[in-house]
Amino acid sequence: LLLCLLPLFTLLKNLSRNDQKREFLYQGYGKGLLKSMEINALYFAESDFDYFSLLYLLEVEHKRDDVGLFLTPFFSKDYQYAILQQDRHSQPSIPRKALIDQSNFFQWLGSSSASPPLYCAFPNGPFVEMYLRHNSSITFKPEGMAIRIHPPQALPPAESSITLLDDFWERYLNP
Repeated sequence: LLLCLLPLFTLLKNLSRNDQKREFLYQGYGKGLLKSMEINALYFAESDFDYFSLLYLLEVEHKRDDVGLFLTPFFSKDYQYAILQQDRHSQPSIPRKALIDQSNFFQWLGSSSASPPLYCAFPNGPFVEMYLRHNSSITFKPEGMAIRIHPPQALPPAESSITLLDDFWERYLNP
């Protein structure tokens, strides 16, 4: 009887230990990302941490309905563009011709007049690599907790992003 109850006891003990309902770091990170972005921005998440932090805030709490959220690794898959063509209500600002394939999509993103404000998680991540495959150059600047991508012709603004990062550090990371 003891041997049969031991796995159940261990499972219950670990379930209570792994309870994340009081974990505010993910929500705080997501809110910081949303504060960092301009209106009608597109954010290209590169990991579960930033993707699910924003997905919860956008879909469950309905914060910033103007922000488009994409998971970057899927943009290397051909089927992603067919899915985006079918799901036009999520990002109506992206023209249909940009959703044909990876080349058209990233060329549209690189054109200064057409694309909305672009943000990604890392300046050396997969999004930047895909972007540079289809565009000659890229300019980026940290803005708050995100990296703002600027078309090659546009100059990044000169404002500072330190305040938001300091606030996040004090609120969530200091003991």
